[in-house]
Amino acid sequence: MPGMKTWAVGEEVLAAVFQDMVQNQVVAQFANLTALQAGWPNANNGSRAMCIDTFRTYTKRAAGGTGWQPDTASGIIAVTFSAGAGSITHDLGRVPGVCLVNVGQSSVNFLAVTGRTATTIAVAAWTSSASGVSGNLNIWWWAA
Repeated sequence: MPGMKTWAVGEEVLAAVFQDMVQNQVVAQFANLTALQAGWPNANNGSRAMCIDTFRTYTKRAAGGTGWQPDTASGIIAVTFSAGAGSITHDLGRVPGVCLVNVGQSSVNFLAVTGRTATTIAVAAWTSSASGVSGNLNIWWWAA
């Protein structure tokens, strides 16, 4: 995909130029992830799209319709701690670059992110009773 083009007033835009200079550089909108996967399965890796049902953005990172992965995620997630440790499952499909966790509706006094994988985020709790404590955590994570 070429970088930048300065258009002249009245300049004719040919189909091939439009594809490379305009269409390949937009953030396309789809009703939901299913519509995105079905409607643009052959997008180039690095293409961007947004689903209007969740207002989440996705980046194409692998071949096929399932190659679309969310750029960010957040939510209130229920976690039960055992010996002060808990695990959160996420759907980024790769290791998050940044994770922010807040105690939210939980009796946990303090939290720390202790590890990240392509599917989970490990958290540790400091509380007077770290085993068996459960609650809802506010969490946000982003791709690197």
